Amino acid sequence: MPKATKALYDHDRLVNASQRTVSEGCVRIFDRIQGWPKENQILSLAAAFLLACMSARIPAQDAFTATKNLMADPLTSSGMGAQFQAMKFHLDTEVNA
Repeated sequence: MPKATKALYDHDRLVNASQRTVSEGCVRIFDRIQGWPKENQILSLAAAFLLACMSARIPAQDAFTATKNLMADPLTSSGMGAQFQAMKFHLDTEVNA
């Protein structure tokens, strides 16, 4: 009988992560790859995401859902937290312009 695989992450910590901590991580990542062609940025980020999910044994869709919830702020016009709005603005105007 095959061994049951156990997730290597804490679900409560995943869904209750700090917007500030996660957004700071995003800034660091984007800073490192901003000089790369846009297509390479996207594929590299996607590959790193999938590899991290596989390694932690978390379904990628669960991580996407937790991330979308973390980034959300219904009190803003964009529906996104201020840190993430600022990052998107920077990407739209500086990095991907």
